[in-house]
Amino acid sequence: MKFRYSVIFSFIINCVSIYCQDKPTDFSMFLKENIEFAALKPFFYLIRQEYILLDEDGKSRVRAGNDFYGKAYTIGVLTEDTKLWFPTYIRSPWKIDNTYDKQINISYKPECSIFGMKNYADQSYFRTKIQNISEDDLITFISAGRQGISLEESPQDNGTLIVFYSSAASPDDFEVIPHSIIFLEEINWNSDGIAEIEELNYSDSVIIGGALFSRYLNPGVIRWKLSGLYLPVDNKWILKSVCK
Repeated sequence: MKFRYSVIFSFIINCVSIYCQDKPTDFSMFLKENIEFAALKPFFYLIRQEYILLDEDGKSRVRAGNDFYGKAYTIGVLTEDTKLWFPTYIRSPWKIDNTYDKQINISYKPECSIFGMKNYADQSYFRTKIQNISEDDLITFISAGRQGISLEESPQDNGTLIVFYSSAASPDDFEVIPHSIIFLEEINWNSDGIAEIEELNYSDSVIIGGALFSRYLNPGVIRWKLSGLYLPVDNKWILKSVCK
């Protein structure tokens, strides 16, 4: 797997029109931002899945004065068919919440409670409870009621990976969450639509999630499509294609 890092430089681009989907975007929006991130930013969502504990009588247990026992975070992406795609593992937030101790809570059963989602334009989470979604694959989706970016039709052998990471235990301010942009030059997908890349290291920070995009260049036009999501499987971060 070959990849190159891109540091987020400040620059101005003139005399070019850029499209994300088929809609023109004014380059004045891109001052001080990487071109990929500036175009794709509106389609990213920060997802927060809360959970409670239930005893055998159905009585809930929460802590610290909250209406939940614990929570976990991931990244989702909005697509043009009004679906919000995200990793299925977030539906078991207790498995990735290092404050949850199964032995201490042996008489309780964890259960998902509030599902929160927000993008860069949102000041607060849209809070809901979701049920009856497919959790058979590594990635899933819910209806978000908005249109987003196109979906890739087939796995591509290269792309732009945008990864979000944070040192904060509760990274709820999406605008200040750091991200990195990695240009993958050689992606080897297996028959299950999974690809491995070199391990990413962000020092003391924890990866929240990310997404892979393919890029199409035409004269004066750039179009992106969602190609996959970046998620952990068995303590290892991998890419999962949205095409399989």
